Amino acid sequence: MISQLMSEMINRQINAELWSAYLYQAMSLDLESKNLSGMAKWFSVQAQEELQHAHSLEAYLNGQNAKVELFAIDKVPTSWSTPLEMMEAALDHEMAVTEMINNLMKQANKEQDFATQHKLMQFVDEQMEEEALFHSMVYKFRETQRNPCLTRILDQQMHSRKLEQKIQGRAEHWL
Repeated sequence: MISQLMSEMINRQINAELWSAYLYQAMSLDLESKNLSGMAKWFSVQAQEELQHAHSLEAYLNGQNAKVELFAIDKVPTSWSTPLEMMEAALDHEMAVTEMINNLMKQANKEQDFATQHKLMQFVDEQMEEEALFHSMVYKFRETQRNPCLTRILDQQMHSRKLEQKIQGRAEHWL
């Protein structure tokens, strides 16, 4: 059975995942307003991915017979000066999320909560991928600062991103 503290920490992580979705949707909308629809779609897909993360943690808590508590979502920034500034902010955010996941894992290890450790390993793996992706995107966006013509090319390339189911929730069981 999951501890009260672990349940509370996962509930805070659910809120953080929802805040992340809200942040990435704000980034998408800002890019759309700047006529960068490919970049906007890329961040919209990222927002959907964060919702998947929240839903997966919700399903996990429900499966552990723990109460899911949704909190108010704090306001997010809504505009950035440049796409590079935005992507750097997103990278910083992903690094902060990695730290939150690591703290969850430390607590699960301390409690010898093997089920939660197993669940969190999906998120540890996901965060390694996310940080690598965002580092790569920051590099590409920096290149557009040196050669502004690359902005439209990058915008077109980013339009092809599709949502993938990476983090799995609890399987549905039918009676």
